[in-house]
Amino acid sequence: MSSDPTGKLSPWKWALGALALITVIAASIALGWWISPHHDTPDLSGTGGPSVVMAVVLFIIGFVFALLGVAVYGLLLLTNNFTMDFSRPFFSTFGGKLWFGNLLVGLLVQGGLAFMISPVLIRLLWGVLPQNLLIPVSFFGPFIVLQFVMVWLAMWAPLETMVIRKRLTAMGVTGEQLASGIPIGISDPAHSSLKKLTLVEEDLGMLWLAPDRMIYRGDRQQFDITRRQLISIGRKADAGSTSSYFGASHVILTFMQDDGTQRSVRLHPEGDWTMTRKARALNRLAERIEAWHSGPVAAVSS
Repeated sequence: MSSDPTGKLSPWKWALGALALITVIAASIALGWWISPHHDTPDLSGTGGPSVVMAVVLFIIGFVFALLGVAVYGLLLLTNNFTMDFSRPFFSTFGGKLWFGNLLVGLLVQGGLAFMISPVLIRLLWGVLPQNLLIPVSFFGPFIVLQFVMVWLAMWAPLETMVIRKRLTAMGVTGEQLASGIPIGISDPAHSSLKKLTLVEEDLGMLWLAPDRMIYRGDRQQFDITRRQLISIGRKADAGSTSSYFGASHVILTFMQDDGTQRSVRLHPEGDWTMTRKARALNRLAERIEAWHSGPVAAVSS
């Protein structure tokens, strides 16, 4: 059994991924500006900036948008991403629904906060920028900054753990067993995550480090790995996973299955609120698995 502690994204891959994100944001902004019914900004010359009425109107519009975004976010948490039945596998439609919900919540919250901030920026940038750039920069500047914040923030962390627990409970896993498990998503490292349009994970479940074996139980998959079956614990960043751009190096288990075939599984810790926390969670996970492999453990807490 070998362990590889390296595997972070190379500088060129990191730069390429960051450039792709910036390009998508810029293209979206350009498209929205181009299809708007008019491109002329209001003439604020001689006014010293936006009037109090204009500032209040923008703030109210932004507040309503942001409030709607929070309401949609709460609705998705309350309904488990519109997943009502956990007695059968749910993951096949989960990713598509979450992608749409993430897009809607992001646009509403980011757009709302940008509207609320824009009057302040117009005042600050008054006389610094040309009139035709003043309003676009004051709105889209905060929007872009908030987009990067939303990329770093894993706002669906509570949803991930909720659906895992509810699905496993429906499968007969007890509350005591859930408390000792590690919420995990898995994917196949042989398949590029860059081609996936929704979730990088291919299944959600829990991992247990029992004294004699490693146990995974998920929505659609399950496996047990004994120490003898475990071939290697690898570390390699997944270029299609956002957390990789914040220093995450994913854990890849390679093991021999009961039928004699070899399988590799990439692990994705679930339930962390930021991408940097996900990166640290992967380091802790690798350490725990290596410690488990070096000798029996009596119990492992989550």
